[in-house]
Amino acid sequence: MGEIEHFYDPKNTKHPKISHVENLRLPLYSAKDQDDGLKDANCEMSVREALDSGILKSETLAYFMSRTFQFFIKCGI
Repeated sequence: MGEIEHFYDPKNTKHPKISHVENLRLPLYSAKDQDDGLKDANCEMSVREALDSGILKSETLAYFMSRTFQFFIKCGI
C-alpha cells in the first residue's frame, strides 16, 4: 500500500513538470459522459488535450494522474 499527500494552492493550477507528461495519452471518462449514463464511453486523449478542453482542470492533478497511470502500466496493471 502506498500513499502520497501533495498540498498545493488550488488557485494556482500550474505544475512545473507538466511538460514531462503532457503528450501522454490517458483513457478518460468525463463527468459529462458519466452524468449521461454512457457506460461504454472511453475517450483516450493526451494530457494537454484534457487540460485544454477542461476535462482536467489542474496541471497538478493531471501530472499526478499521469505519473500514477505510468506506474500502473510499468507494474503490468
